[in-house]
Formats: sequence, structure tokens, C-alpha cells
Amino acid sequence: MQGFYSGEYRHSLDAKSRVVLPSKFRKNLDKSVVIAPSLDRCLTIYTPEGFEKFYENLKTLPALNKKARDMVRYFIGNAFDVDIDSQGRIILPQKLKDTANITKDVVYVGVGSTIELWGAEEYDHQEEEVTRDAVNDIAAELSDKDGISIPFI
Repeated sequence: MQGFYSGEYRHSLDAKSRVVLPSKFRKNLDKSVVIAPSLDRCLTIYTPEGFEKFYENLKTLPALNKKARDMVRYFIGNAFDVDIDSQGRIILPQKLKDTANITKDVVYVGVGSTIELWGAEEYDHQEEEVTRDAVNDIAAELSDKDGISIPFI
């Protein structure tokens, strides 16, 4: 089931590389998720249906372009189907932990239709860099450059 995810939640890996999914997120998930690298130094958690949509978008890239093939290989080749156990935990494969520099403490961040999973130190560094003024500057730049508008309710 696809859901809407928001908020920030902190947890820790146990000795077996298991980490609890926040209960707020679990209510929109079935028995498994797909975890893949992100463009940022974090992981993205998808529902199986959400990952299929992501893959459908990747399939539109030109197969004769080496950079496009590299990008597809990066995302699809490094994605893992992960079961959610009866206690709401997932096991993070070592390769994904290495990709996102996850050691012990993690931060889940709901970003709409997906969930980001960060190593806590990496996330805290990211948060220090993205200040309110920086977001205002980014919004103005996107609006000027790409014609993107951010509606306010």
C-alpha cells in the first residue's frame, strides 16, 4: 500500500543490523519494502509498488547511453527486497549500510511517497547545511530558473 510519509524518527541498529521501522510508517506498509541507494548519502525505502514506479521511470532512459546504464545499474543493482519482521524490524544489508555510512544510529525521514534512511551523523550534518535561509534561496532559484512555484495554503 502506498502512503504519505512525513516526520523524523531516530532509532539504533542492534547487533544483528536490525532496526525498527517507526510505527507511523509501518501502518502504510505490508510485509516487505525495497531499500535502494539515493542520490544523497542516504537510502530510500519504497513500497514494492513505489519501487516499480521508480523502475518504470528509469526504463525510459536511453539504453545506448553509458551514463544512463550506469545510473540504472546503481539504483537497481544495489536495491534489496527486505522483509519486515513481526516486531516491525528490518535488517539492513552491509552493502547498504556502507553506501549510506550507517554505523549505529539512524534517522528515518518521511519525504512524501518514500522514506529516507540516514546515518545519524550524516543526517545531522545535512541538517546543519540546509538552513531556512538556504531553503528560501533554493525556492527563489528554482522559481526563477525552472518556473517551479511553491504553492502556499
